[in-house]
Amino acid sequence: MSKVQASFARLTFVFALFFFTNSVYAQTSDGFDLEGGVLSSKVDDKISLYLSGKYNYWFNPTVGVTIGGMFLHSNIDKRFESPKDKNKAYYIDDNIFNLNCITGLKLSSPTYKNLGIMADLNFLFEPIPFNSVSIKVVNAGDEESKNKFVFTRFNPSYQLQASLFYNIKKQNKKIMQISLGTGISNYNPYNTYYRSTIDNIKLKNQLSLSSSKIGYTVFLRLSGLNL
Repeated sequence: MSKVQASFARLTFVFALFFFTNSVYAQTSDGFDLEGGVLSSKVDDKISLYLSGKYNYWFNPTVGVTIGGMFLHSNIDKRFESPKDKNKAYYIDDNIFNLNCITGLKLSSPTYKNLGIMADLNFLFEPIPFNSVSIKVVNAGDEESKNKFVFTRFNPSYQLQASLFYNIKKQNKKIMQISLGTGISNYNPYNTYYRSTIDNIKLKNQLSLSSSKIGYTVFLRLSGLNL
């Protein structure tokens, strides 16, 4: 476990210990999140953009659960020579669109002057376990395109987030919040290519498409809460 992961794990434990022992009164509530952010990638230092929407149900003011979806856009621009034929090269220049389902746990601190801290522990998976790849093959000057569908195995992953929120409006027992935060995730936006085999060549052996590398997120979130 890396130092960053260990720090998030310790933070999560402190949040959980405090929140589950803080208060026993159960004031349930619900609301929605709209979140936009960027996800770093280890592939050519690319940046992915994402937009998510989530429904939240709070068992009490500090502990809740969430369910929703995320739409993510990435770009890949890679080239490699065939390990089997020196006259053949493969070119990949593609926009990648991924849809994910989200479920998880939310932990919120009490507010001080309308400010508070929130932690999110999310599990992500792709509801459609297939995606398409497109590769241009150049062989001794001749070009052809290869397209195929790939079984992506649902691309299961986790996401840990920490944010600072501010209650900006209270009216008719409703609270509006704006949050700014950061997080870590092992989500692989290039999972389709990582799982692909072209001409009996596994792309993961030719390109930097590791599914185990940690990515970093920065996000802005707007939330509504019905008390």
